[in-house]
Amino acid sequence: MSQRFEDFCPKLVAGDISFAEERLIYTSNSGKQVALESSAKLILDNCTGTNSVRHIATAMLKANKSLSFRLLLETLETLRKANLLDNEDDWPMADETNVPSSQRAWWQKRLFGLQLIKSGRQQNASPALFSLIVLVLTAAGLYGLNQLVPFEVPQDFLRIHESYFNGLLLVLVAVSIFRVGKGICQGALIWAMTGRKPHMELELQTVGLAVETNAAEIWEGRLAHHLGFAVASALVPMAIATDVGLLMGRGHLGRDFAILALIWSFVELSPFRGSDFTWFFSRVAQGKHVDHLKPFLRKKSLFALFKNDDVDGEKTLLAYATLSILWVFGFLLLSLKVLNAAFAHLLVDLNMDLFGALVPARPGADRVAEVATIDSIAAAALLVGLFFVLLAWLRRVCLIVFSNALDPLQGTLKTVARNMGSTETAADANVSAQLKQFPIFSNVPEATLAQLVASAKFKTFKKGTRILIQDEEGEEAYVILDGNAKIERHGATGLVRHIATLGPGAVFGEMGLLKKTKRTADVVAVDECKTLLLTQDLIAVLKEHEQAGQSVLDRIFISQHMASSDLFKFLPPEVIHLFANSGEVEHLEPEKVIIEQNEIGTDFYLLLRGSVDILKNDQQVQTIEQGGFFGEIALLADTPRTATVRTAESTSVLRIEAGAFWEVMTNNLNMAMTIENVAESRLGEAASA
Repeated sequence: MSQRFEDFCPKLVAGDISFAEERLIYTSNSGKQVALESSAKLILDNCTGTNSVRHIATAMLKANKSLSFRLLLETLETLRKANLLDNEDDWPMADETNVPSSQRAWWQKRLFGLQLIKSGRQQNASPALFSLIVLVLTAAGLYGLNQLVPFEVPQDFLRIHESYFNGLLLVLVAVSIFRVGKGICQGALIWAMTGRKPHMELELQTVGLAVETNAAEIWEGRLAHHLGFAVASALVPMAIATDVGLLMGRGHLGRDFAILALIWSFVELSPFRGSDFTWFFSRVAQGKHVDHLKPFLRKKSLFALFKNDDVDGEKTLLAYATLSILWVFGFLLLSLKVLNAAFAHLLVDLNMDLFGALVPARPGADRVAEVATIDSIAAAALLVGLFFVLLAWLRRVCLIVFSNALDPLQGTLKTVARNMGSTETAADANVSAQLKQFPIFSNVPEATLAQLVASAKFKTFKKGTRILIQDEEGEEAYVILDGNAKIERHGATGLVRHIATLGPGAVFGEMGLLKKTKRTADVVAVDECKTLLLTQDLIAVLKEHEQAGQSVLDRIFISQHMASSDLFKFLPPEVIHLFANSGEVEHLEPEKVIIEQNEIGTDFYLLLRGSVDILKNDQQVQTIEQGGFFGEIALLADTPRTATVRTAESTSVLRIEAGAFWEVMTNNLNMAMTIENVAESRLGEAASA
């Protein structure tokens, strides 16, 4: 980390601010948009490249008499992920939770591009024009659908003038027309809805031409506008097919073009990619649950209606999953219709009569002459294309079915995989010297370390093996000797979040030493990971040498007292791990001054044992008991210490310096909000004193 997060000075790219339905919309001059809470305006105003995160927090505190750390962090994260920070390369926080932006499919790879329109500043939106475009596209699209009722796929589908080569050309031309037409229509919709020129590029891609727009980055407009945008955009292929049908009639070519438009409309609505479908639901969720949509569909959707998991945004997720499943079955029926009615005969033309007597002869001719070589290649290309489409569909369906079915068995499957991926190993000859290099064992005498190593168990985990499994009960802790591991938490929606990465010397799972308890996250070996198991027997050995082994015992001590603290007892063990690794335990005598009023402070304190008195102008105003904390105000904002803190008895505290404090805060919003609420209350008391 090149600099501390609180010292980072975010610089916003040039753009402007607008508001829509209580949401703040920031639009860069290049046309990129993000939706934020309306109260984030003060944060944006301070993102000048000269104000640090700490300075912005101070400005929020002064302007609002309160500080929302969640709002500050989420706003900066959103801006960075949208590439709206000029100095995002200087972002100091490790971003292992960030999911890379989705890559284009192979058929969408850009080969050449020509900018048609560059996004511009907002002018006057035209709701009437927007509504007119939506109505025209919707009416034309629905008319095209109506022309296909009753839906039948002819046996000579894509056999234009007795040639599948002509059919293959029709597919490539039609897809290009659909994608260019959709891009143009989206551009018109964006312009009318927002009053901004859309960003539009004409691209030559692997499969045909396309007009790409910045529709995925548009957040302006009401929800009704977004619904109209999504529906109209999805119906563009059918609207184009209607126009083609009116111009060319409903002959062979017009009919096949309309069927291709229907197939492409299904493809464009796929819930498994950045489609109009997912675009609309991301707007329904206002960006809050977007990351949860696909994991929920893949892992939880089939049984969600029969459970009551009280998931945040559950209605949005259930609606998304239900419509996704309907899309899956609709696409299956459409694909089978095309396969059964037309493509079986394509096999016959290729002399691959796999269906035998089940394939009826094509009407109107005796036996068509042997298909020419180039026509055979075209027919094979169509067949392979259909095969891959069905294969992709089958993969998605199997993923949903098996992931949903196996989700309740995840614990068992992970346990089996762990047993297969782990082995007990003997201690290395230099393990005592290695342990001595770790801070928590640095004060342990060599004789004690030798005794500990002699009675300890060592395990090696293969890459990808889960060392700890979420919701599994455990009663031992681990010390990483070699390798790395990552902490992952599985949410109720199926979303997996990365919490932290652990390296040699890290201790995890220590809550299990206090009492047999369920693990709150998975710990996964990033590479081959060698560990030492800390058990109750080893802790007993260390307690016999309490003074020498104080660093290890302090680690357990921190966990014990956090577990009993009203403020921190619900803190995840991985956060306790961060606190314990980042802090230093101090054992203080009575009447010891820890903080002086009006001094500039850089440390935050957790009260592990004992109590402290809070004095303002030498008058005692409060006593903080075991499990509390103090020193947070000066770290959240640029302000001197508001009171003197003095021990009332023999006291143990965990002192955490500013950098570690901010690291823990930025990774644990619930705790950050708890601390900032207490800070706000104490600051108010200080102001009134």
